[in-house]
Amino acid sequence: MKRTVSLLAFALLLVCACNDKNVEFRPVVGSGDQLVVSDAPMEPAFKTNLQQVLRFYNEAFTISDDGAILVPRSKWNDRDLMWNYTTKANDPTWLAEHPVSSPSP
Repeated sequence: MKRTVSLLAFALLLVCACNDKNVEFRPVVGSGDQLVVSDAPMEPAFKTNLQQVLRFYNEAFTISDDGAILVPRSKWNDRDLMWNYTTKANDPTWLAEHPVSSPSP
């Protein structure tokens, strides 16, 4: 019985540790040959555009109470992907050519 409880406790700890928490999206930009997270505040228009990009790619995201866009940590850790989304959210041609129908996350 003690071993079963220990195994269950370990399994629960493992599940909690691997839980894919959401993190705030920040624009990713090129700086020389590296991709870096921008410290600049996100303009409301950028946030709207980013939501369109995320919806187009069927990416999971939520909006926090303070208006931050939250994405799964596993996606956020892929800087190339986040740079791609940042670039598309800043590209009026791409946005015009890739409309989405659903306004909710």
